[in-house]
Amino acid sequence: MEYGTESNSNIKFFTIFDGNLVTREQEGSDGAVSRETNTGKTVWEKTHNFVEGSITGGGIVVKEFSGRKVQEIQVILDNEGMVQIPMYMLSSIAEVLPNVDRTEPIKFRTYKTKKGKAVLDISQCGKKLESNFVEWNEVDGKWTPTYKNGLPEPTHDEIDGWDFRDHDKFLKKVVIDFFSNYAKDTTDNETEDEEDFPF
Repeated sequence: MEYGTESNSNIKFFTIFDGNLVTREQEGSDGAVSRETNTGKTVWEKTHNFVEGSITGGGIVVKEFSGRKVQEIQVILDNEGMVQIPMYMLSSIAEVLPNVDRTEPIKFRTYKTKKGKAVLDISQCGKKLESNFVEWNEVDGKWTPTYKNGLPEPTHDEIDGWDFRDHDKFLKKVVIDFFSNYAKDTTDNETEDEEDFPF
């Protein structure tokens, strides 16, 4: 497994925080920066440009955060690292999973747009993976999605706004089905400290 900065640990938990891939480190570690969590605890972290490796497991798990239960997508790489992906990035990973070549390493990269939106970019063999379920086309000067391969289109009304429930349920099943082909279940894996995940 390869990622953007060196590390002395055999096991790494990569969280996505403020648009960056972040790992927790020992106090004073080379390149680590201190940060105070929402609970007032000081932690030391490194940011990375990317993390890359062969998928060896993963799935969707339920975790405790600030007294409430939240779901998280976990991807295990080379049985040495785990990428912990918040559910607001569900579409970013689920839409490309059917196009993943399981025999090749996969690369995760995060960044922020000019408007401050965190983006998850997934690629293999130097090529960005494309969505298997959504095509974007410019119509009258606006980019409009076309949904395909069974993905339900989000619905909208003036009172309740956008409804993504069927859309997200479908994509969650895509994630679960993809990782069901791996023998190892992430629910049996230790995860990073959950006190300050940005869900």
